[in-house]
Amino acid sequence: MNLISIMILAILLLIINIAQFISNKKHLSTLKSQVEQQAIQIEESQSMKEDFVFEAIENYGRSMQIILSMDLELKRVSDRLLNFLGYTQEDVTPNFLQSIIIYEDYSLRQQYLNKLINSDHRPFILVNRFQTKSGEIKYLECYYAYVENDTSKSIYVSTIDITEMKNKEIDLQNSYELDELLLNSIETKVAALDKNGQVIALNRAMQMSLRNKYEYYPDLEDICLRDIKIINNMWQILNKNEKSLLFKHKTKFLGDESWNLINIQGSFSSIGAIISYTDITEAERLDISIRKNEKMYHEVLERLPISVVATNPKEGITFYNEEFAKLLKLSSRTDILGKNLLSYIKQDQKRKFIDTFFSLSPEKFKSITQTMLDKEGNSIDVKIDMTKIILDNKLTDIFSIRDIRDEINVKKFQERLDQKDKQIETAKYQTEYFANISHDLRAPINVISSAAQLMSLKDVQQDFQSGSIDKYTEIIKQNCTRLLKLVNNVIDMNKIESGFYTMVISQVNIVNLVEELTLSIRSYTEAKDIELVFDTEVEECIVEIDIDSMERIILNLLSNAVKFTPKGGKIDVRIYQDFPNVIISIKDTGCGIAADKLDLIFERFKQAKNTKDKKEQGSGIGLSLVKSLVELQGGLVDVNSVVGEGSEFKVILQSVSAEVDGFYEDITTNNSRLNLEFSEV
Repeated sequence: MNLISIMILAILLLIINIAQFISNKKHLSTLKSQVEQQAIQIEESQSMKEDFVFEAIENYGRSMQIILSMDLELKRVSDRLLNFLGYTQEDVTPNFLQSIIIYEDYSLRQQYLNKLINSDHRPFILVNRFQTKSGEIKYLECYYAYVENDTSKSIYVSTIDITEMKNKEIDLQNSYELDELLLNSIETKVAALDKNGQVIALNRAMQMSLRNKYEYYPDLEDICLRDIKIINNMWQILNKNEKSLLFKHKTKFLGDESWNLINIQGSFSSIGAIISYTDITEAERLDISIRKNEKMYHEVLERLPISVVATNPKEGITFYNEEFAKLLKLSSRTDILGKNLLSYIKQDQKRKFIDTFFSLSPEKFKSITQTMLDKEGNSIDVKIDMTKIILDNKLTDIFSIRDIRDEINVKKFQERLDQKDKQIETAKYQTEYFANISHDLRAPINVISSAAQLMSLKDVQQDFQSGSIDKYTEIIKQNCTRLLKLVNNVIDMNKIESGFYTMVISQVNIVNLVEELTLSIRSYTEAKDIELVFDTEVEECIVEIDIDSMERIILNLLSNAVKFTPKGGKIDVRIYQDFPNVIISIKDTGCGIAADKLDLIFERFKQAKNTKDKKEQGSGIGLSLVKSLVELQGGLVDVNSVVGEGSEFKVILQSVSAEVDGFYEDITTNNSRLNLEFSEV
C-alpha cells in the first residue's frame, strides 16, 4: 500500500472517531437535561408540598407562619403576618426579621434556634416583640419547630398575636390592686383575668403550681382547676353578679385530703377578676386538733392579756386567741385563719414589718412597734414581738401583740409636761438674765450718782488741788464704760439674731494680732500677780476675719481669764496650727466650770455660777456673743474645764495661704476697746 493510501485511511479513522465523540456528547447532554428536569420536578413537588403545609397551617386558626432555612435565613413569611405588621412582600429582605424583632428578643431567639438546630430538635416557645412599619410594638407568641422531610430541613415558626394580653399584664403589674395582693401573698397562688376571662397575669406561686401540668399558657379552666364550682363562681364575678366570693375547696387525691381558701375579687378597672388560692390544709387539720382540745386551749388563751397569733409562710395564720379577734373586731374565723398577718398592718408600715420579721438576721426574738387596722379601718398602735418555734414538726412564727395606745398617750402627755418644764426653765433663765442686766445697769449708775453727790458736797477747787476730783472722775468714766459695754453687747446680740450685724473681712496675720492683744493686758495681770505667757508655734498665719470682732473676741476671753483667775495664778495664750486650721488657746488656772454647765455657758440667758465669788458674776451675755461672732467668721469655739483647776477656751479659724500679699501686719492696740472689755476686771 502506497503512502497516499495510508494517509487516506488515517483520515477516515479520525473522521469516524470524531463522529462517535460528537454522538456521545449529544447523548450525555440529553442525559444531563433529563436529570436536571427530574430535579426541577422533584423540587417543584417538594415546594408544592411545602406550599400545601404552609397554606394549611396559615388558614387554620389564628396563627401566622414563617419558614427559616437551616442557616436561619428567611425562606418565606406569610402575607397574613406582613399585613398584620403593616409590611408587604416588597419589604422582605434577607435581614427582614432582624430589622423588625427587638434586639434583646432577637439575640435570645438566636440562642434557642442554635440549640434547636444543633442539639435536641425539641420545639420551644418564645414571646418576641415585633416592630410594625408604623413603629408600634406587637407581642407575638412564637412556636419554633424543626421540620425534616425526604429532601429538606426547615424551621417552621407559628406566631400568635398576644399584644392585648401583654399590655394588660404590664398595666396590671403597675396597678396597686395586684401589687397589694402579691405583697400580702408570699405563698398564696394568684392569677388575674380580664373581663373576657382571658388570663393576663400569674404570680410565681401560681406559675410553679401549673408548670408541671400544662406546657401552654393556662386558660380560665386551668386556673379554676377544671372544677365546675370554681368555674361557675368565677363567671359570677366576671358577669358582675357578685362583687367577691370567699369559699373553701377540698380536694382528695389517693386518699389524701387538702383544703384551699379561694378568694375571687371583682374589679372596676381593666382587670376582670383576681383569684387567689391559699393552702389551708394544715390549718384545717390544726383546727380539728384544736377543737379536740378546745376547752384547754380556751382556758389558757383567755388568761393571757395580750393577743397571740401563730403563722407559717405556707399557711398564713393557723392559730389565734380571742384577744386578737377582739383587738381587730373580727368575729368570723374565716376573716382570720389562712390570712397573712401582714394584711392587718397599715399600708405604709408593711415594708418595715417584712424587713424586721422576714429578714435573714439570726435573732430568734424580734420586736417592733407597728400600726394595725381593725375591721372598721381604725388605727391601733401595737407592740409586736415574734419568736420562732417548732410546732407539729414545722417552723412556726409566734407573734404576741400588745395594745400600746394608752402607753403612747401617757408618753405624749409626759412629753408635753417636759416641754412645759423646759419652757419654765427657759423663763427662769430669762428672769435671771434680766435680773443680772438690771443689777449691771443699776450698780454703775449708783456709783456715778454717789461720786456726783460727793463732788457736790465738797469744795471743787480744793478737790482739784488735792487731786480727789481725778479719782471721782475715773470712777465715773469706768462705770460709764461698764454701761457702754453692756448696752453694746445687748445691741450686737440683737443685730446678730436679726441678721443685721455687719463685718469688714480682711486678711490678717492672726499671730501678730493675738500677741499685741495679749501684751496689752499685762497691767491687769500684774495687778493681780498673775503670770501671763504667750507662745506660738508659727510666726505667721493668715486668716480672713473682721479685725474689730476678733479683737473683741480675744479681749473678752482674756478678761474672763483675768477675772476668774485668783492672785498668783497663770494664764497661757498659745497659737498652733492644725492644717488647714489655726487654733488660739487661752488657758487659765481659775476656778473652772462644772461639766454639766459647759454646754450652757454659750447660751444667751445662761451662765455658770461661781458660788464662792458672787462679785465676779456678769450678765451672761459675753460668751454667747463670742460664740456668735466666731461662727459668723466661719470658726468654732471649744471649751475644756475642770472645777478647781481652770479652763481652756479654743478659737478655731480656717487659715489661708501664707503667700497672700497685703495682709494686715501693723496691729495697734485699741485702748478704748481694751478699757471697754476690761471694765469689770
